[in-house]
Amino acid sequence: MLKALFSSNTRVKLLKKFLLHPEEEFYGRDLSRELDEQIHSVRRELNNLEKIGLLQTRWQKNILYFKVSKKFSIYPELKSIFKKSDFLHDKITEEVKNIGKIQLLLFSGIFIGKKDSRIDLLIVGEVDRDSLEKVIEKHTEKDENIRYSVLPKKNFLDRLEFKDQFSQSIINEEESIITINSIKDELKKYKSTW
Repeated sequence: MLKALFSSNTRVKLLKKFLLHPEEEFYGRDLSRELDEQIHSVRRELNNLEKIGLLQTRWQKNILYFKVSKKFSIYPELKSIFKKSDFLHDKITEEVKNIGKIQLLLFSGIFIGKKDSRIDLLIVGEVDRDSLEKVIEKHTEKDENIRYSVLPKKNFLDRLEFKDQFSQSIINEEESIITINSIKDELKKYKSTW
């Protein structure tokens, strides 16, 4: 069940939307625009989440609305996970914005519960490293060894252009969470779903 829940970035965005707004109903096209995801991806993931019982549906005036099912077996636990992770990503994002000029901020690894990831935090831009270390220490456990990388924009884009394996694997990791992305258009040629 967990593999079905966390297997794609689109699905994670949908889970976050539904679990953090449990009283609201949403429909596919609106979610596609709001989450900046392709409509076919959103529809596919909505259908998958409905099949496992996390979402319930209802028709109104030829529009299919989706809402989270509070009867889902692990609904309370999922909601708790997303509340905690959403808060943590938002807090770190806000603090990192204040210590540099960031074009891309990507959470992976420990921040998304993936132990085999090569990196936990990727920052493209300029940031004061001492301040960054303090932000990371403030929001993580002392025994957690957070792996992060800070790359200037040109360096990161050059790495992608030359098919650097590390950079390619980071941007193509489906589960990663991106909270800042002002270089989306430039990255489209390296990742078709952006």
